[in-house]
Amino acid sequence: MMPLPPRVIASRWSTSLPVLTVAALALCATGAIAQEPLHQRIDAAIATSQTGPVAGLASDAEFIRRVSLDLVGTIPTSAEVRAFLAEASPDKRTALVERLVADPRFALHWAEVFDTLLMERRPDKHVPHAEWIKYLQASLVQNKPWNQLVREIMTADGTDPALRPAAKFFLDRDAEPHILTRDVGRIFFGVDLQCAQCHNHPLVDHYLQSDYYGLYAFANRTVLFNDETAKQMQLGEKAEGDADYQSVFTKDASRSRPRLPGGTELEEPHLALGDEYVVAPADKVRPVPKYSRRAQLAKATEGGNGAFDRNLPNRLWAQLFGRGLVHPVDWNHPHNPPVHPQVLDALTQEFVSSGYNIQHLIRQIVLSQTYQRSLDPAADPMARVAQATEQLPPLQQRVTELEAAVKGAAEALAQRYTEMKAARDALVEPDQAYQKAIQAALALKKPFTDAQAALAATQQQITAKQTAITALTDVAAKGAEAVKLLPNDAEVAQATTVFQNKVTAATTELTALQKTATDQTAAVAATQAKWQEGVAGSEAAYTAYTTAAAGWEQKKLEWQAARTVVLQQTTDLEIAVQRRNRWQQSAELAQQVAGFAAAQAALPVAETELKTAETAVVEQQSVVTAATTALATTTQEMQVAQQQLEAATNEFANRQATAKPVVEAVAATEAALQKLPNDVELTDIATKLKARLAPLTTSMTEAEAVRNAKNAELQAAASKQQTAQQQMQTAQAEMTARQQMVATKVAAVEQTRTSIATAQGSVAQAKEKVAVAWEQEFDSRIEKQLTPEQMTYALLSATGVLAGQRAAADAEVEKTIPKAQAAADPAQLAARERQVEQLVRERMRGNVNVFVNLYGGGAGQPQDQFFATADQALFLANNGTLRSWINPSGENLSARLLKLEDTSALADELYVSTLCRPPTSAEAARVAEFLTQKAAERPAAIQELVWAVLTSAEFRFNL
Repeated sequence: MMPLPPRVIASRWSTSLPVLTVAALALCATGAIAQEPLHQRIDAAIATSQTGPVAGLASDAEFIRRVSLDLVGTIPTSAEVRAFLAEASPDKRTALVERLVADPRFALHWAEVFDTLLMERRPDKHVPHAEWIKYLQASLVQNKPWNQLVREIMTADGTDPALRPAAKFFLDRDAEPHILTRDVGRIFFGVDLQCAQCHNHPLVDHYLQSDYYGLYAFANRTVLFNDETAKQMQLGEKAEGDADYQSVFTKDASRSRPRLPGGTELEEPHLALGDEYVVAPADKVRPVPKYSRRAQLAKATEGGNGAFDRNLPNRLWAQLFGRGLVHPVDWNHPHNPPVHPQVLDALTQEFVSSGYNIQHLIRQIVLSQTYQRSLDPAADPMARVAQATEQLPPLQQRVTELEAAVKGAAEALAQRYTEMKAARDALVEPDQAYQKAIQAALALKKPFTDAQAALAATQQQITAKQTAITALTDVAAKGAEAVKLLPNDAEVAQATTVFQNKVTAATTELTALQKTATDQTAAVAATQAKWQEGVAGSEAAYTAYTTAAAGWEQKKLEWQAARTVVLQQTTDLEIAVQRRNRWQQSAELAQQVAGFAAAQAALPVAETELKTAETAVVEQQSVVTAATTALATTTQEMQVAQQQLEAATNEFANRQATAKPVVEAVAATEAALQKLPNDVELTDIATKLKARLAPLTTSMTEAEAVRNAKNAELQAAASKQQTAQQQMQTAQAEMTARQQMVATKVAAVEQTRTSIATAQGSVAQAKEKVAVAWEQEFDSRIEKQLTPEQMTYALLSATGVLAGQRAAADAEVEKTIPKAQAAADPAQLAARERQVEQLVRERMRGNVNVFVNLYGGGAGQPQDQFFATADQALFLANNGTLRSWINPSGENLSARLLKLEDTSALADELYVSTLCRPPTSAEAARVAEFLTQKAAERPAAIQELVWAVLTSAEFRFNL
């Protein structure tokens, strides 16, 4: 044996449940919950730990379909649905549950459930399915306690005909220890240790290789034995074989005694070498040890193992809800705690205190309002969401406290592991000495067993020789008498002599054999003495080893205790973290809803601001228009002034040009007069020229004045135009600014609308997250697919085929158990009804197998996953099986519908018979419309309607 692997944190299934159970028992002792039935405690516990809003109760139609499928494996008839819907009693649901639990189909259906749970649709090998299912049916009929059923399964070896079916669990797995380790862990303890076979689990810190081999040690000595006389395989068991293991990663190695999940290694009796067997192994001999490790699995059923005690309650919950309180159901560890720990604790405590009563637990679960919730979530979830803000701070504080506690506990656990490893390392030499002593003793055993075999062979020869001598002596004596009677008969005398000689020879051989036997007896005694010396040596070595191992055993217990503390605190931490996270999701939803509301509120403000900006643009447009008009007017005035200036300038230039020759002539004449001052003629010319020049000068001055005036007017017009231009630019700038403001406001409106859309998407995502969380904590109903068996019987019931088969089975049973005869004895009547239902199931087994092959999971795999395949769709669409059930015949559904002329009545019968509810007005209208369109093909149309409803998603699920 080598040191244990270094991974040290335990899984939640180890010891947390007993702690919770003690708490529950304490509540019972105080009377806090003693007066309340379990189904009320379930609802009360969920009410205190839920984070989401609770959906309303399912309708009566939903409930009768749901509970019928769950309790008896099929849907109710249309008559049963109508009677239940019409009943006014407030206790009718409770009464229905009681009727269904008492129904003979209850035990038959749940036998199929447990068959699937335990054997996971494995093909038959050594025990026929028919024997196994009858064993389960009988167990369910008598309401056999779960712990008793499991005890029979774990201990049956196949030799007792009454319990041989119970051995199917081990036999049909060929007693392969690794398969059994995984399946026993998953199915009976809720832990899948498969990935911890070669090393500690890579995904779950709390699944250790030592956990795997603790379970493995229960199974690794069990062997298959072929009993040729009985012509059947049985289970034998060896007395030797240790659960040794080594991590492929760390190379750390160790050995484990049998250990139940959550417990410590079992103490085992020490049997000296040679004293291990009731029946020692030999050729064609089934070995039976004095101490059976496999039988020790039954200790789990004694009420002290938390993992075992809570496993089936969780699985029954998953069977009825479609999801376990711990989910997946075989994934129990601290980081996957139950969504409602108090509920699982209450279920477990009730289960144990009721004597592991399966029927009682199922009844209580389906009576709870939690089971009866509607598929539709609460109409107004926000009231519950609003509480998230006040819930989060204390939860966060709790998480912080637990994180510190887990850290401290992990440090203490690491110290305990170090101490345990040191104690184990100190055992290497005593262990090696003990193993050597065992090998030395076994080496001495062979000469002893060889001597025994030789002596036995010689004794067998002596016995044979003595028998022969007796026979020969008798023949020789009779020959001697014959010689006396026939003294002259030579042949008789010769024969008598031959027989006498043979007696003498045989006697001589016998003497030699007896001497050999005497010598061999001495050899046996000598080798036996040596063997006993070897055994004594091994016992002395064992005593030395156990003395040395006492410290290690104590350190293992201390390590396990520290592991238990880490387990519990880690579990508590994860429960607090997950609860905080669920409330955080609600808080995030509230934030997203608030953001959406804020975005919606911002939109009218943004739209109002946009309208204001658009109004400002319209108002500014009139200013721009006025400025544009003013600019156009001043521009036109300036153009007129420019034209008038140009005309005045031209007139002034023209007058200058007219006056210029006269001015020049006057200048020239005056120049001449200066030279000829007394020239009369020049003087006269000068006078005349000046007279002519005067009006010209006056005209030119007038033209110049006009020109100057027009120039002034032009300057004034230009100033007005400049002013108008500036006003126009100012107005246009204001218009541009206002238009930019409109564009800004348009963008703001679009951004607000985008924010609304984004917020709406965020709200939808947040709602989806919390809806999933609320559904997983069972605040509303989860969609649950029908099992292949439920689907088969539901189809047979809906189409009316099952009623015909039941009538035929009843007629068959009537031949041996007349109903009139059984009516006076309730027990006999119940037995008769069970026989009828069993016969129906036997005859329908072929049909069930077809659906199992299509809709069931792989052999040897968990059967709780929903999947849809093309083969399933093609089967329903093209296979003749369903079509044959739909074809009108006798009193089946199609035949009944054909007799109904009123389309409303037809639609009602169709929906009540298949979906166990009346149709909606829209559905009834569509049925009427379809039948009207197909009036010429009414029989075919009715069959198409039946087929359509039976192949709908609603029919395939238990809602």
